[in-house]
Amino acid sequence: MRNAVLIGKSLGAVAKLLKSEDFVELLKLDSVPAIAGYLKDRTSYGDILKPIDVSEIHRRELEVLLRKKSLNDVYRFYGYLDVDSRKIARMMGKRFEIENLKMILRSKHTRTDISMEKFYPVLHPELDLEELLKIETMDETIEKLKGTSYGRILESSMHMYKDLNLVSVFENALDTWYFTELERIMMVNPRFSRVRRFLRMQKDLFNIQWIFRARLIFKLGRNEIMGFLIPTKDAEMLEIFDELSKAKGMNDFIEKLSRTKYSRITDVLKSSKLPIDFLFSRVIYRFMWEEAKKLLHDMNDGLHSFIGYAHLKEFEFMDLVSIIEGIRYRMEMELVSEYLINPIG
Repeated sequence: MRNAVLIGKSLGAVAKLLKSEDFVELLKLDSVPAIAGYLKDRTSYGDILKPIDVSEIHRRELEVLLRKKSLNDVYRFYGYLDVDSRKIARMMGKRFEIENLKMILRSKHTRTDISMEKFYPVLHPELDLEELLKIETMDETIEKLKGTSYGRILESSMHMYKDLNLVSVFENALDTWYFTELERIMMVNPRFSRVRRFLRMQKDLFNIQWIFRARLIFKLGRNEIMGFLIPTKDAEMLEIFDELSKAKGMNDFIEKLSRTKYSRITDVLKSSKLPIDFLFSRVIYRFMWEEAKKLLHDMNDGLHSFIGYAHLKEFEFMDLVSIIEGIRYRMEMELVSEYLINPIG
């Protein structure tokens, strides 16, 4: 057992995560102030909500506070990581800066405004988000990003972005950079083989999600789809991706996916009342949620517990946002419950 202190800290933090019963109670509420009140009085979110008059709180303000709390809960573990583990944790922390950058790129693509409060707080940020928000066009944004970690891969994707007019081209390029850099860091130490398996699972699922969107929503051809996969050396998965990229429709895609090691995804899709295209990304994350729980309880290394906890905390925040958005759009809470990553049923 390596870094028993970190294992203990992670398991202690998991005890403070919301339980299924909490989500059941939250789904019964009918307003944002009621959600905030429950979280303030009955959960670990009380510390950040304590000075707030939640009776007047707005949706966006609550989401900002919950996002800040979620990430700060993860960041405070960095001091317990050894040098090698900290390198991986910091690289994983880049995901949040990448998500911020994706939001900016989507805003340039759709020519819509985005406010600073929407962004994730990032430790050791590389990007000046306020400066990027001032830029009007996509071309100027990509030019501004030259010299950053993301500049080269975005610049090389610009031609395809203009050809297809899909911001997903940039999003996939950023995911490719992230997974490639993270795997490069882990390759040097056999100690990280368990985390690498978790990473490969994530890559597989993000690739499946991309193929689903590209084939069934964007109607792209096989060559375009395969050209924007996150790179993998797994011959079996490449064959699966190739088959999925040639799916003739939704039913064919689900049938092909049901014959893979990720068939559990299709079991949920077939039993849900929600449209598959609406639910698909959430089911992908639910698979990751299950795998993160397994990683959390792998006691061989404190890094396993930390990464498992960090992902569970992120998914908890996403579920809280889903409940808040369900209230905003007056959705039936029974349907919102199906959209949650945490399978409370």
